[in-house]
Amino acid sequence: MAERIQIRLSAIALFAAPVPLLVALIIHPYLTNEFDIPAVAAEVVADPERWVLAHIMLMVAFAAMLLAVVALRGLLGMAGEERWSFIAVPFLIGGGTVFIAVWGMEIGVAAVANVGGDVEAVLREGDRWFGPARVVGYVMWGFGWLSMALAVYRGRFLERRQTWVVLAATVVMIGGLSYPSTGGGYLFAFGLMGFTWMLGYHVLAALQSHRD
Repeated sequence: MAERIQIRLSAIALFAAPVPLLVALIIHPYLTNEFDIPAVAAEVVADPERWVLAHIMLMVAFAAMLLAVVALRGLLGMAGEERWSFIAVPFLIGGGTVFIAVWGMEIGVAAVANVGGDVEAVLREGDRWFGPARVVGYVMWGFGWLSMALAVYRGRFLERRQTWVVLAATVVMIGGLSYPSTGGGYLFAFGLMGFTWMLGYHVLAALQSHRD
């Protein structure tokens, strides 16, 4: 009974994971290049409250994704896959934590706009920390999701077509991570949706089949 409750909670975490991220991206100003500091500064100055809300939602989104990572690790462990999911978790937890820290720091930029400060100068100075931190987050996050996809593949508990959906979704996610724009964020979100929703669907289908 307890195991079935755990599995249901894991499925909820998997289905919920992409939702806050999509909401955050809808709220976030659309940036064609996240490293274009003048363009970013202009968006912050134009609507500081929107900037803050978007980044709070991003922090919530990454927290939700970390819950999904824990759920994935548990499900893969129950399926007998221990090696690659074990490797993936530290990179995903570490990368997600880096991103949450970066989004938290970027919220402070809106305060500069509200008091009439030089947002562009603050962004240029802050990018000395934001930039390297984001690169570290991207590398850890990308390697972590590749390892998790390999865990799903090696676990061999999905049907072949479902496994290929997960692998294709991982490619989309990595593509989104390598494209520093809001569009890249959408690519990552849709890839995450394919990855986690396929696992969530499999879990619920397996529970239903066991009940029948």
